Amino acid sequence: MKNYINRSGIQLFLLLIFFFSKTEAQDFTCQAADTLIKCDYGAEAVFKINITNQTAKNLTVFLKRVFNQLPDQDWSSSLCFSSCYSPSMDSVADESSPIAPGTSFEASVHIFTGNNPGTAQVTIQIGSVLHPDSRKTFNFTAMTGNSAVTTENSKKMEFRLNQNYPNPFNPSTTIGYYLPTTCKVTLKAFNVLGNETAVLVNELQTAGDHTAQFNDANLPSGVYYYRLTAGNSVLTRKMIILK
Repeated sequence: MKNYINRSGIQLFLLLIFFFSKTEAQDFTCQAADTLIKCDYGAEAVFKINITNQTAKNLTVFLKRVFNQLPDQDWSSSLCFSSCYSPSMDSVADESSPIAPGTSFEASVHIFTGNNPGTAQVTIQIGSVLHPDSRKTFNFTAMTGNSAVTTENSKKMEFRLNQNYPNPFNPSTTIGYYLPTTCKVTLKAFNVLGNETAVLVNELQTAGDHTAQFNDANLPSGVYYYRLTAGNSVLTRKMIILK
C-alpha cells in the first residue's frame, strides 16, 4: 500500500543544511539489508537501511535520490522514514524524529514494480545535518520477469553517471559514477560551445562507486556538460552554474 506524506518546509530544510560545516566526520554508520531484489509483477521491493547515530547528541539524517531509472510510468520509487514520501520528492529528512545517541533508525527505499518485466535502478545518498557533504551512497536494483537475476555478480552490470549534486551550484558540486569493471576513466567538463573547461579524472580506476568534485571558481554562470569516458562507454549529463 502506498502511503505518502508531503511535509511542508522539507525542501527549505534540506537547503539550509548546506550552510553547516563541511568537515568530514563519521556522524553515523549505515548498512543495507539487500541491494538486489527479484520481484513478482506488481510487487513492492523494500530496501531497508539501518542507520546508527555515532555522535553524543540527537542526529537528523536525510536521504537524497540521485539516480532513478525505471522501466516505464507504471513503476515508481519512494524514499521512506516512518512513512513513505511522494515519488516526486528526491530529497527528504525526518527532522521531527532525530536519532538518539548510540541508537539506530531504519530508513528504506521502496520500488513499486509494474505488471511487466523490467529492471529499476535507484541510487541514494545518506547524509546528516552536522556534515551534509559527507555522504554514504547505495545502489538498489529491483527486477521482475525474465530480466530478474539471482547471482551476486549480476547486481551491477552497467556504467552509470549520476546527476551532479547540488545542481544548480556555486561554487562546487559532486559528480558520482559507477564502474562495473576496472578501466581507464576520464571525466571532463565542457561549456555549451564544446570547449573543455576542466579535467576532473584521468586515471585507471577499480570497479565500484566513485565521486569527483567540480569547482566553478573561474567560470561564469551558465549551462555546462560533464562527460564520463570509461571502457567503451561514453556518458554525458548537464549541470548549471548559478552565481
